[in-house]
Amino acid sequence: MCVLIAMNTEVESVAQFITVLVAFVFVLAITVWGTRFLGNVQKIRSSTENFDSIEAFKLGSNSYLQLVRIGKRYFVLAVSKESVTVVTELDEEELKLPKESGSKAGSESFMKVLDKAKDSFKNRGGGK
Repeated sequence: MCVLIAMNTEVESVAQFITVLVAFVFVLAITVWGTRFLGNVQKIRSSTENFDSIEAFKLGSNSYLQLVRIGKRYFVLAVSKESVTVVTELDEEELKLPKESGSKAGSESFMKVLDKAKDSFKNRGGGK
């Protein structure tokens, strides 16, 4: 009788583990899908040709210098919690702009980042 009870609780434990694992995979899949969906929505919203944030430099806890392109003109803005102030306008020749390739400059796809992480993990001897 004790053997049956022990086997029954073991089967229940395995079933609970599989249920939790399936729920985890489901939540992970929904999270990935939701992140991609929201990223695409944001990309469509910000796919204007007139406004572009080029670079930001943090000055303090709540203050930044922001380099923005509006149309064909470039501005340096002082951005703080309370205000946004135009510091100066710059010519394109004065700037060292990043080269754009396809989408936003400097952006990598998630798959490229994941592949780099996997390669790094394999090189440390973790994936055999």
